Amino acid sequence: MRKLSSFFLLSFSLITTLFATYEPPSCGYDSQDRATKVYYEAFDRAVEFVKMNQIEGDIVEFGTLEGFTASIFAKLIAQYKMNSSLHLFDSFEGFPEITSKVDLNSYEVKDYKVWQSGGMALNANIPELIKSKLQTIIPLELVHIHKGYFSETFKEGTLQSKPSIVHVDCDLYQSAKEVLSNLFKYDLVQDGMIILFDDYNCGRANPKFGERRALKEVMDENPNFSHSLFFYYGWHGAAFIIHKEDKEG
Repeated sequence: MRKLSSFFLLSFSLITTLFATYEPPSCGYDSQDRATKVYYEAFDRAVEFVKMNQIEGDIVEFGTLEGFTASIFAKLIAQYKMNSSLHLFDSFEGFPEITSKVDLNSYEVKDYKVWQSGGMALNANIPELIKSKLQTIIPLELVHIHKGYFSETFKEGTLQSKPSIVHVDCDLYQSAKEVLSNLFKYDLVQDGMIILFDDYNCGRANPKFGERRALKEVMDENPNFSHSLFFYYGWHGAAFIIHKEDKEG
Protein backbone atom coordinates (compact mmCIF):
# COMPACT_ATOMS: atom_id res chain seq x y z
CA MET A 1 0.00 0.00 0.00
CA ARG A 2 2.86 2.31 0.88
CA LYS A 3 4.48 1.55 -2.49
CA LEU A 4 1.18 2.23 -4.25
CA SER A 5 0.83 5.57 -2.44
CA SER A 6 4.37 6.49 -3.41
CA PHE A 7 3.60 5.61 -7.03
CA PHE A 8 0.53 7.87 -7.08
CA LEU A 9 2.44 10.70 -5.40
CA LEU A 10 5.23 10.38 -7.96
CA SER A 11 2.74 10.28 -10.83
CA PHE A 12 0.94 13.36 -9.49
CA SER A 13 4.27 15.15 -9.09
CA LEU A 14 5.26 14.35 -12.68
CA ILE A 15 1.90 15.53 -14.03
CA THR A 16 2.09 18.74 -11.97
CA THR A 17 5.62 19.39 -13.25
CA LEU A 18 4.51 18.76 -16.84
CA PHE A 19 1.63 21.22 -16.53
CA ALA A 20 3.72 23.85 -14.77
CA THR A 21 6.42 23.71 -17.46
CA TYR A 22 3.95 23.89 -20.34
CA GLU A 23 5.04 26.54 -22.81
CA PRO A 24 2.23 27.49 -25.22
CA PRO A 25 3.45 27.88 -28.80
CA SER A 26 2.85 31.03 -30.81
CA CYS A 27 0.59 30.96 -33.84
CA GLY A 28 1.40 32.72 -37.09
CA TYR A 29 5.10 33.40 -36.47
CA ASP A 30 8.06 31.27 -37.51
CA SER A 31 10.06 32.46 -34.52
CA GLN A 32 8.82 32.22 -30.93
CA ASP A 33 11.17 35.07 -29.99
CA ARG A 34 9.71 37.30 -32.70
CA ALA A 35 6.15 36.51 -31.60
CA THR A 36 6.98 37.19 -27.96
CA LYS A 37 8.55 40.55 -28.83
CA VAL A 38 5.61 41.69 -30.98
CA TYR A 39 2.89 40.70 -28.54
CA TYR A 40 4.70 41.71 -25.36
CA GLU A 41 5.42 45.21 -26.66
CA ALA A 42 1.83 45.62 -27.90
CA PHE A 43 0.15 44.34 -24.76
CA ASP A 44 2.54 46.30 -22.55
CA ARG A 45 1.50 49.53 -24.31
CA ALA A 46 -2.15 48.68 -23.77
CA VAL A 47 -1.69 47.80 -20.09
CA GLU A 48 0.43 50.88 -19.44
CA PHE A 49 -2.23 53.05 -21.10
CA VAL A 50 -5.10 51.80 -18.94
CA LYS A 51 -2.90 51.86 -15.83
CA MET A 52 -1.77 55.47 -16.29
CA ASN A 53 -5.27 56.61 -17.31
CA GLN A 54 -6.79 54.95 -14.22
CA ILE A 55 -9.09 52.71 -16.25
CA GLU A 56 -10.12 49.83 -14.01
CA GLY A 57 -11.30 46.47 -15.25
CA ASP A 58 -10.43 42.91 -16.12
CA ILE A 59 -8.61 41.71 -19.23
CA VAL A 60 -10.80 39.64 -21.53
CA GLU A 61 -9.62 37.51 -24.44
CA PHE A 62 -11.84 36.03 -27.13
CA GLY A 63 -9.82 33.33 -28.87
CA THR A 64 -7.15 31.84 -26.63
CA LEU A 65 -6.00 28.80 -28.64
CA GLU A 66 -3.07 27.27 -26.70
CA GLY A 67 -2.59 30.19 -24.32
CA PHE A 68 0.40 32.03 -25.78
CA THR A 69 -1.08 35.53 -25.57
CA ALA A 70 -2.88 34.70 -22.32
CA SER A 71 0.48 33.98 -20.68
CA ILE A 72 1.77 37.38 -21.78
CA PHE A 73 -1.27 39.11 -20.29
CA ALA A 74 -0.72 37.18 -17.05
CA LYS A 75 2.91 38.34 -16.88
CA LEU A 76 1.81 41.96 -17.36
CA ILE A 77 -0.88 41.66 -14.68
CA ALA A 78 1.87 40.51 -12.31
CA GLN A 79 4.40 43.08 -13.52
CA TYR A 80 2.04 46.03 -13.11
CA LYS A 81 0.44 44.62 -9.94
CA MET A 82 -2.97 45.01 -11.57
CA ASN A 83 -6.14 44.29 -9.65
CA SER A 84 -7.52 42.47 -12.69
CA SER A 85 -8.77 39.02 -13.52
CA LEU A 86 -8.04 37.31 -16.82
CA HIS A 87 -11.08 35.94 -18.68
CA LEU A 88 -10.32 33.54 -21.53
CA PHE A 89 -13.02 32.51 -24.02
CA ASP A 90 -12.42 29.69 -26.49
CA SER A 91 -14.19 26.57 -27.68
CA PHE A 92 -10.85 24.71 -27.88
CA GLU A 93 -12.71 22.66 -30.50
CA GLY A 94 -11.75 24.73 -33.53
CA PHE A 95 -13.68 27.20 -35.63
CA PRO A 96 -17.47 27.20 -35.40
CA GLU A 97 -19.52 26.34 -38.46
CA ILE A 98 -18.83 29.17 -40.88
CA THR A 99 -22.18 30.51 -42.08
CA SER A 100 -21.59 34.19 -42.84
CA LYS A 101 -21.35 35.09 -46.53
CA VAL A 102 -18.70 37.62 -45.56
CA ASP A 103 -16.45 34.86 -44.25
CA LEU A 104 -17.36 32.35 -46.94
CA ASN A 105 -16.14 34.84 -49.56
CA SER A 106 -13.02 35.87 -47.65
CA TYR A 107 -9.47 35.14 -48.75
CA GLU A 108 -8.71 32.92 -45.74
CA VAL A 109 -11.83 30.77 -46.15
CA LYS A 110 -12.54 30.74 -49.89
CA ASP A 111 -9.10 31.19 -51.43
CA TYR A 112 -6.40 30.10 -48.97
CA LYS A 113 -8.64 27.66 -47.06
CA VAL A 114 -6.71 28.25 -43.82
CA TRP A 115 -9.85 29.04 -41.79
CA GLN A 116 -12.35 26.19 -42.04
CA SER A 117 -15.25 24.95 -39.90
CA GLY A 118 -13.74 22.79 -37.15
CA GLY A 119 -10.19 23.83 -38.04
CA MET A 120 -7.59 24.40 -35.29
CA ALA A 121 -9.22 21.93 -32.89
CA LEU A 122 -7.05 21.23 -29.82
CA ASN A 123 -6.40 18.36 -27.44
CA ALA A 124 -8.91 18.09 -24.61
CA ASN A 125 -6.28 18.79 -21.94
CA ILE A 126 -5.26 22.21 -23.30
CA PRO A 127 -7.50 24.27 -20.95
CA GLU A 128 -5.95 22.52 -17.93
CA LEU A 129 -2.45 23.03 -19.30
CA ILE A 130 -3.19 26.74 -19.76
CA LYS A 131 -4.60 27.06 -16.26
CA SER A 132 -1.63 25.27 -14.72
CA LYS A 133 0.79 27.49 -16.64
CA LEU A 134 -0.97 30.71 -15.66
CA GLN A 135 -1.12 29.83 -11.97
CA THR A 136 2.68 29.93 -11.92
CA ILE A 137 2.41 33.61 -12.91
CA ILE A 138 -0.72 34.96 -11.18
CA PRO A 139 -3.05 33.54 -8.50
CA LEU A 140 -5.38 30.89 -9.88
CA GLU A 141 -8.45 32.77 -8.64
CA LEU A 142 -7.67 35.48 -11.21
CA VAL A 143 -7.90 33.00 -14.11
CA HIS A 144 -11.32 32.28 -15.62
CA ILE A 145 -11.51 29.94 -18.61
CA HIS A 146 -14.84 29.93 -20.45
CA LYS A 147 -14.82 26.79 -22.59
CA GLY A 148 -17.29 26.66 -25.45
CA TYR A 149 -18.37 28.68 -28.46
CA PHE A 150 -19.02 32.35 -27.76
CA SER A 151 -22.76 31.90 -28.29
CA GLU A 152 -22.73 29.39 -25.41
CA THR A 153 -20.35 31.07 -22.97
CA PHE A 154 -20.56 34.84 -23.50
CA LYS A 155 -23.98 35.63 -22.06
CA GLU A 156 -25.36 38.61 -20.19
CA GLY A 157 -23.92 38.42 -16.69
CA THR A 158 -20.92 36.26 -17.62
CA LEU A 159 -18.71 39.28 -17.02
CA GLN A 160 -19.63 41.18 -13.88
CA SER A 161 -17.90 44.45 -14.79
CA LYS A 162 -16.60 46.43 -17.75
CA PRO A 163 -13.18 45.27 -18.97
CA SER A 164 -10.25 47.62 -19.34
CA ILE A 165 -8.72 45.61 -22.20
CA VAL A 166 -10.39 43.26 -24.68
CA HIS A 167 -8.31 41.09 -26.99
CA VAL A 168 -10.30 39.94 -30.02
CA ASP A 169 -8.55 37.02 -31.72
CA CYS A 170 -11.61 35.51 -33.42
CA ASP A 171 -10.25 35.44 -36.97
CA LEU A 172 -13.73 35.25 -38.51
CA TYR A 173 -16.01 38.21 -39.22
CA GLN A 174 -19.04 36.37 -37.79
CA SER A 175 -17.30 35.66 -34.47
CA ALA A 176 -15.84 39.15 -34.11
CA LYS A 177 -19.21 40.73 -34.92
CA GLU A 178 -20.92 38.56 -32.29
CA VAL A 179 -18.39 39.43 -29.60
CA LEU A 180 -18.35 43.17 -30.31
CA SER A 181 -22.14 43.40 -30.57
CA ASN A 182 -22.55 41.67 -27.22
CA LEU A 183 -20.00 43.90 -25.50
CA PHE A 184 -22.27 46.85 -26.32
CA LYS A 185 -25.51 44.94 -25.77
CA TYR A 186 -24.45 43.86 -22.27
CA ASP A 187 -23.20 47.36 -21.36
CA LEU A 188 -19.59 46.23 -21.04
CA VAL A 189 -17.97 49.11 -22.94
CA GLN A 190 -16.32 51.98 -21.08
CA ASP A 191 -14.60 55.22 -22.02
CA GLY A 192 -10.89 54.64 -22.62
CA MET A 193 -11.18 50.87 -22.96
CA ILE A 194 -8.63 49.26 -25.29
CA ILE A 195 -9.71 46.72 -27.89
CA LEU A 196 -6.90 44.77 -29.55
CA PHE A 197 -7.64 42.98 -32.81
CA ASP A 198 -5.21 40.20 -33.65
CA ASP A 199 -6.42 39.74 -37.23
CA TYR A 200 -7.29 43.32 -38.18
CA ASN A 201 -5.05 43.28 -41.26
CA CYS A 202 -5.89 39.77 -42.39
CA GLY A 203 -7.86 39.48 -45.61
CA ARG A 204 -5.32 41.82 -47.23
CA ALA A 205 -6.69 44.54 -44.92
CA ASN A 206 -9.78 44.71 -47.12
CA PRO A 207 -12.56 46.56 -45.23
CA LYS A 208 -15.13 44.13 -46.65
CA PHE A 209 -13.86 41.29 -44.47
CA GLY A 210 -12.96 40.08 -41.01
CA GLU A 211 -12.44 41.98 -37.79
CA ARG A 212 -11.95 45.22 -39.74
CA ARG A 213 -15.51 45.05 -41.12
CA ALA A 214 -16.96 43.86 -37.81
CA LEU A 215 -15.51 46.84 -35.93
CA LYS A 216 -16.84 49.40 -38.41
CA GLU A 217 -20.33 47.90 -38.43
CA VAL A 218 -20.63 47.66 -34.65
CA MET A 219 -19.31 51.18 -34.09
CA ASP A 220 -21.79 52.51 -36.67
CA GLU A 221 -24.56 50.73 -34.76
CA ASN A 222 -23.50 52.40 -31.48
CA PRO A 223 -23.22 56.15 -32.16
CA ASN A 224 -22.85 56.97 -28.46
CA PHE A 225 -19.28 55.70 -28.77
CA SER A 226 -16.41 56.36 -31.16
CA HIS A 227 -12.98 54.83 -31.60
CA SER A 228 -9.50 55.98 -32.52
CA LEU A 229 -6.50 54.00 -33.69
CA PHE A 230 -3.91 53.62 -30.95
CA PHE A 231 -1.26 51.61 -32.80
CA TYR A 232 -0.59 48.69 -35.13
CA TYR A 233 1.48 45.67 -34.10
CA GLY A 234 3.17 43.05 -36.24
CA TRP A 235 1.75 42.89 -39.75
CA HIS A 236 -1.66 41.78 -38.54
CA GLY A 237 -2.80 43.52 -35.37
CA ALA A 238 -4.30 46.85 -34.37
CA ALA A 239 -5.24 48.47 -31.08
CA PHE A 240 -8.10 50.95 -30.69
CA ILE A 241 -9.24 53.23 -27.89
CA ILE A 242 -12.98 53.50 -27.29
CA HIS A 243 -14.42 56.93 -26.48
CA LYS A 244 -17.76 57.88 -24.99
CA GLU A 245 -19.32 60.58 -27.16
CA ASP A 246 -21.14 62.41 -24.36
CA LYS A 247 -17.81 63.39 -22.78
CA GLU A 248 -17.50 67.15 -23.27
CA GLY A 249 -14.20 68.78 -24.16
